[in-house]
Amino acid sequence: MPLDNGGCQPAGVPPDMPCPPGEALVDGGKCQPAGVPAEACGQGFEPDGNGGCEPILPAEPCPKGQMAVPGETECHEVAPCGAGKWGDIPADNATQYVDAAYAGGGSDGSAEKPWTSIQAGIDASLFDPRDTGKRSGPTRAGA
Repeated sequence: MPLDNGGCQPAGVPPDMPCPPGEALVDGGKCQPAGVPAEACGQGFEPDGNGGCEPILPAEPCPKGQMAVPGETECHEVAPCGAGKWGDIPADNATQYVDAAYAGGGSDGSAEKPWTSIQAGIDASLFDPRDTGKRSGPTRAGA
């Protein structure tokens, strides 16, 4: 369809469409191409020149046991292991320990007498004498 300015209207596009196909009208009446504007890439990302964003990461993949998150240019340990059998894991009164190699018998889920399977820990957690009595679900009065 010919336009008053001498150009042609693409087929199927309404003459009053404010922006050409593939662009959107943004604040201020300006048309913006589809994609992420360079200034809108999130922290740890940079524009890729094609309307997208690429993560900023080390040039080479991280070795086993190391990682980098977008924005980091060097690999680092996922988390320090800490000293001892259980390392620096966060633990409280409700922590249940599991060690398939434990052969001491009398497992109770403690660090000294861990469960020998995850299922044993799950089963025992339904009633744990070390529990403070707090429950996540509904309880009966007097139970």
